[in-house]
Amino acid sequence: MFAETNKRLECQLAQRVGKVFQSFPGFGSSDCRCPSHLFFSEELPALQEKAVAVFKGLLKGKQVIIEEY
Repeated sequence: MFAETNKRLECQLAQRVGKVFQSFPGFGSSDCRCPSHLFFSEELPALQEKAVAVFKGLLKGKQVIIEEY
């Protein structure tokens, strides 16, 4: 999942998602103080729903689009 924005939201997203889902320590966070920027869930829809909810909160109502690859 990725988002295009001119705001730096990666750490805020990681901190909020990390409260709910298992992470891979140190992954993607070598340039900050976050424990991780990669998360795991056996329930992918639950992880996606949480990430989208956090994005919506951080972007204050702007549209969030999920694309599958």
